[in-house]
Amino acid sequence: MNDRQTDHNARRALTARFAWLPLLTVALASGLTHAAADVRTEYADGSLRGPQVYAGEGFHSVGLINESADAVTFNVYRVHEGVGLAAFEQTDRALQAALQTSDSVPAMRTFMQQADALGGTVVKAHDETDMFVDLEEGTYVVSASVGGNDASKPVYTSFMVTEGGDQGAAPEVTNAVHLSDFAFDFPATVAAGENLWEVSNTGEQPHIAAFFKLLPGKTTADLEAFLNGATDENTPPPFDTSTDVSVEALTPGATVYLPLDFSAGTWVAVCFVPDMNNPATAHYMEGMLEEFVVN
Repeated sequence: MNDRQTDHNARRALTARFAWLPLLTVALASGLTHAAADVRTEYADGSLRGPQVYAGEGFHSVGLINESADAVTFNVYRVHEGVGLAAFEQTDRALQAALQTSDSVPAMRTFMQQADALGGTVVKAHDETDMFVDLEEGTYVVSASVGGNDASKPVYTSFMVTEGGDQGAAPEVTNAVHLSDFAFDFPATVAAGENLWEVSNTGEQPHIAAFFKLLPGKTTADLEAFLNGATDENTPPPFDTSTDVSVEALTPGATVYLPLDFSAGTWVAVCFVPDMNNPATAHYMEGMLEEFVVN
């Protein structure tokens, strides 16, 4: 990663969160009641708690509960057969550290050999959200980190999915987006408010979607210049720093259903993942930067 990209990463850490791999989130669609999730995980007092076993395959809701006074980033992973939990945690922490350096691709490749990233999101202080994840028999890990994966070491909880129980069907939604190599396909206009989205990674590399709400009079070109470090270091961000909406990393082939809450205005979706075949280039530099209007 060159100096310009290093500067970009430092700036983003101050103004928005950056996380690499996956998570799965759902529900809380506008107008829906918030029923108890099938699998409930709770972050409190610096630790993460959850069930040990869940019987039921297919799409099921994973509750992400934040009892702390800080925003918390949750991610959901499926661990590959034969990979121990201690090895997974070590690999994930190594990846988070590598993301702050000039070459995170080797750590990304190692991670992908051990686990699938199923999505995730940021949960506000003293709040909770659900996401629907496609569960199959095996071991799952949920991670939580305060202020984003670059702000604190994540903590973990794991659970086993076994046969039996309900075969969950995917929820019906009107909002959908695909993350490909290297583009988004968000609708040109999006209804304001919290709505349930279907998010799929149809590419061959992992992707995320970080969302920036442009300030009045600012453009996507202004955002791109800011991200690339092409503006003066004293130049304020051209986006609303009080918003924090994201789709955390998704492994190729993964689909997650999660609530996204967009207020009226002009938004830009950005993928910061480095190209695994060209590590000096982030995906947004290759086309994964898309503007859409919320009204």
